[in-house]
Amino acid sequence: MVLDQFAGRSRLAVPRLGLAFVAFVYNTALGATVYEPAQLREWLAGAGFEDVSTTRFRTVPGVGLLEARRPPA
Repeated sequence: MVLDQFAGRSRLAVPRLGLAFVAFVYNTALGATVYEPAQLREWLAGAGFEDVSTTRFRTVPGVGLLEARRPPA
């Protein structure tokens, strides 16, 4: 499970600007960025995870919960 800020396509300006600010801070402070859930799904699939799903929270724009399961050995 990953609970984090995710890039996305909000129709509202405030969430888009807020997420752009978070991405800016991640980049300047950590040398990192904000990724879209599709990118994380690819990485998880490449690591052997299955059943990847994303839940977005309408009350907290930009925050999402990404869940994945590892198949039994």
